[in-house]
Amino acid sequence: MNNQSQHNDSNPKLADTLRQPALTTAERTTMRTALLNKIREETHAIERKKQEYHPRWGIPAILLSRPAIAVVAAFVLVGGGTSLAAERALPGDLLYPVKLSFNERAREKLISTDAERLAWQIERINRRFLEAEQLTVRSQLTDERRVVVEQALTSQLATVESRIRNLTERGNLPSAAATVSSLEATLKAHSTVLKRLQQNDATSTTETLISNLSTMTSGATATRVAIEEKIRTIGTAPSLKVPAEAGVKRAETLTSRAEKLVGVMAPTMNPARPKIIPPTSAILESKDKLARGEYGEAIVKANEAIREATEQSVATEASTRLGLPTVTPAPAPEDFAACVAAGHTITAGPPRTCRTPEGKIFAETKPAQETPTNDTLSKPATIPNSSEQTAEPSQTVPFSQ
Repeated sequence: MNNQSQHNDSNPKLADTLRQPALTTAERTTMRTALLNKIREETHAIERKKQEYHPRWGIPAILLSRPAIAVVAAFVLVGGGTSLAAERALPGDLLYPVKLSFNERAREKLISTDAERLAWQIERINRRFLEAEQLTVRSQLTDERRVVVEQALTSQLATVESRIRNLTERGNLPSAAATVSSLEATLKAHSTVLKRLQQNDATSTTETLISNLSTMTSGATATRVAIEEKIRTIGTAPSLKVPAEAGVKRAETLTSRAEKLVGVMAPTMNPARPKIIPPTSAILESKDKLARGEYGEAIVKANEAIREATEQSVATEASTRLGLPTVTPAPAPEDFAACVAAGHTITAGPPRTCRTPEGKIFAETKPAQETPTNDTLSKPATIPNSSEQTAEPSQTVPFSQ
C-alpha cells in the first residue's frame, strides 16, 4: 500500500487525470506520452516474466506485465482507428511516424524471444523496401521520401548488425550465419524487384536507392562469408551437429513454403505460371555433409538453400503486392560454364576461375584429350598439293592481353 501511495505521489498529474470522468485533447496527449515512455522503461520486464505464470489464474505473466498493459492502454488512448490507419501509411505521410514509433515498437514489446525479435527487425527492413516499391509504382518516390526510407533503414540495419555481432562474439556462429543469410536474401529480393520497376520508371531517385541497396547487400554478403569461414575452421566440432540438423530442417521448411507461395500467388499474377526451381541440390548436399560429420559444411549449404528459398518468397510476396508478374530467380551456378553464363567475375589462369557474388569459386576444367586409335595411327598422313588452298590454323586469343 505504501508503495502504491509513493507511486501515485510521484505521478500526481497522471493520477489526477485518471480520476477525471472525461479527457481533453491535451490530457490524452499527456497520457499517451507517459504511457509510451513507460513502454521504453519496462523493456527488460518482459524477459524476467516471460516464463512465469500467475499463481491463481495460470495466465502467462507477460500478459499481466506493465509493458503489455501499457501497450494495450496506449493503443486505446491513441485510438485503434488511428493505429490501423497508420499501418497503411507510406514515407512522407502524416501517420508514418506513428507506424514506426508506435505500431512497430509496440509489436516488438510483445515478442518474448531474442530470435523472434531479430526476425522482426529483418521484417521491418522488408517493410521499408515494400514501402519504397509502392511509392515507385505510384511515381511518388521523391528524393525527400527516399531519404525518409533510408534513414529508417540505416537505424534498423544498425540494430540487426549489432545483434549479429553479439551472436558472433558469444560464439553462436550458426545463428549469426543464419540471420545474416536471411538479411542478405531479403535485400537481394528487393534489388530484383526495384530493378524490374526501374524498367518502367527509370528515375534518378530509384537509381540512387538501388545503388545504396547494392552497397547494403555487399556488406551483408561479406559478413556472411566471414562468419562461414569461421564455421568451416571448426567444421567437425560436435557442438555444430545440432545447429546443422536445425539448419537442414529450416531449409526444407522454407523451401516448401516458397514452393507453395509461388504456386498460390503466381497463377493470379501471371497466367504462364513460372517453373519453380527449388534449391534441392543445396539441401541434398547439406544432408550429405551432415551424414559425413562435416557439420560446418552442412551449415553453409543449408544457409545457401535458406537464402534461395527466402529470396524466392520475399520476391514473390512483393511482386504480388505490387501487381508484377512473378518471376522465379535463376538457380545458382553449379560449375564454371554456368558461372560464366551468369555474367560473374572471371579471373585469368591457368586455370581460369569464375567467382559468384556469394564468394563461390569455380575453376575451368579442360576436357580430356582424345587418345588416338589404332585406325588413326595406321592411316598415312595426307599432304595437300601445292595447288590446294590450305586453311589457316585457328588461333586461340588469350583471356588477357
